[in-house]
Amino acid sequence: MQLELLLLIPAGLAVLFIHEMGHLLAARCCGVPVARIAIGLGPDVFSVIDPSGTRWSLAALPFGASCTIGSSGDRHAVKSAGAQHAHGKQLSRPQLGRDAFICAAGPAFNLVLATAI
Repeated sequence: MQLELLLLIPAGLAVLFIHEMGHLLAARCCGVPVARIAIGLGPDVFSVIDPSGTRWSLAALPFGASCTIGSSGDRHAVKSAGAQHAHGKQLSRPQLGRDAFICAAGPAFNLVLATAI
């Protein structure tokens, strides 16, 4: 019984990782930057930044996960309507279809995982 409980945590984290990968891949497919992927909650135990600028983090408490969409300097990059680019160029308004696709990709990856198992 205790072994099953110990295996539950890594299995749950694996499912969360697959879910967050859905959001990450969809965002990258749409050209939206991803600032951070975190597995767990609380302070980071380990983190690394990949060449695209995404911070991959493993947090202290093995419960939950998150995918922060937008650049690290602007956590609301997807939501900022009519913002000005650094070169004065007008950025596009939020795109509902793109945002819905990114949001739905996490649960869709869970469905693919459940089907594969």
